[in-house]
Amino acid sequence: MMPFIWSANWLLVFSFKTLINQSKNYGLAMIVSALGKFLFLFSSAFILVNLKFIPKIFLTTMGLMQFITAILGGVTAFFIKKAYKY
Repeated sequence: MMPFIWSANWLLVFSFKTLINQSKNYGLAMIVSALGKFLFLFSSAFILVNLKFIPKIFLTTMGLMQFITAILGGVTAFFIKKAYKY
């Protein structure tokens, strides 16, 4: 799953940078980027589970948990950035 996780994290960062430069809306960029990461990882895990390459538990860990952690990471980064901005 590591290549899929690396790709999903690249997708998260790339889409966030692109969206924040276009819209200047941090919340929207964070949610859309996290959703993209979640969809990519869940789809990859779903396909691999159906092909019987990985166990079903990966659907849980590569699903909603990834969306939640991406959102929490974005919120944490926002407050850290805000705290260091004078």
